Amino acid sequence: MDQKDIAEKHKRFISGEGTTEDIAFFESFYIQYNQKHFQTTEAEQSEDIEEAWKQINAVIRTPKRKLSLSWLAAAAVLLIVSTIFIYVARHHSDPATTSVYANDIPPGSHKAILTLSDGRKINLDDRNKGLVTSDANATIRKTNTGEIIYESSRPTAQIAYNRMSTPVGGKYELRLSDGTLAVLDAGSSIEYPVSFIGEQRQVEVSGQVYFEVSHDPKRPFLVKFNDQVVKVLGTRFNINAHADEPDSRTTLLQGCIALQSGGTETLLKPGQQGILQKGQDQVSVVNVNADKVVSWKDNYFHFEKENIREIMRQLSRWYNIEVVFEGAFKEEEFSGDISRNKNISQVLRMLEYSQAVHFKISGRRVIVMP
Repeated sequence: MDQKDIAEKHKRFISGEGTTEDIAFFESFYIQYNQKHFQTTEAEQSEDIEEAWKQINAVIRTPKRKLSLSWLAAAAVLLIVSTIFIYVARHHSDPATTSVYANDIPPGSHKAILTLSDGRKINLDDRNKGLVTSDANATIRKTNTGEIIYESSRPTAQIAYNRMSTPVGGKYELRLSDGTLAVLDAGSSIEYPVSFIGEQRQVEVSGQVYFEVSHDPKRPFLVKFNDQVVKVLGTRFNINAHADEPDSRTTLLQGCIALQSGGTETLLKPGQQGILQKGQDQVSVVNVNADKVVSWKDNYFHFEKENIREIMRQLSRWYNIEVVFEGAFKEEEFSGDISRNKNISQVLRMLEYSQAVHFKISGRRVIVMP
């Protein structure tokens, strides 16, 4: 089917005069392309359709112009995907996840382990809402939304520490005794005092954790990770310090933070990200779309010019999979937003549309091939 056929199908479909074959053509792609795969507004979708239509018309009206098949295919795919967005909005609610592989793997879920100061471990996904535990230091509850909160902490001379950790394939929210919110991504942890005592509030994290720090001008909030310390009074920021990544990234959404490393201090403004490569002590600062950086907490993967190895590291943590690479890969880059609520098969299918990579699932092992 060439671009002219697709353009005609698109025209009939949008006008409401599509044949059974036209509808089946676009619906066949709907299994892989779901409205929640992308964070696009109706205005953005309309712009994509208009631009794709202009490109197709340009091809039809200039037959002497030589264009590569890859360019034509890209325009056709853009047209198809844009039309699917309209089809979803008009005709579908979010359906049950459909597997496109013989073996499929579901997404991660709301689960974590809480380790108390006396060494007891509590599996939080097994607990119902309400009281989790209570001792002389604190009352710990689970809210209707699954968030863990600390109440009625009684300051004591000796600091008691708790630790929350999420396994690969897990995510959890924690409200500290001062009201600070911490959201843990898969394969992450936070160690914190049950009650903050003294002139500062200090916690230690690993993996990826998003913070909304309660403002307290008299007691700065410190976050330790790897060989760095973030110092704030009250702000929103994200730390990505997974051990399998080549660097640590601190992203500021609101307020002001000081990033301390190697005896130096770097100030970050909203929309900036501090990057520290492993084995280095000099922080580099870049401008980023901070909301996109923390889209993981809203259950979206955000890829920004990332290669397949970088992407597969993220997928391995969320889906609890082993990733094996076979063959040589070109330095292809991927960009876009994909829902983390989907089975892994649907995410892999999206990546396969690039024609640069292919996958095979065997148990909890994903084999990546060029």
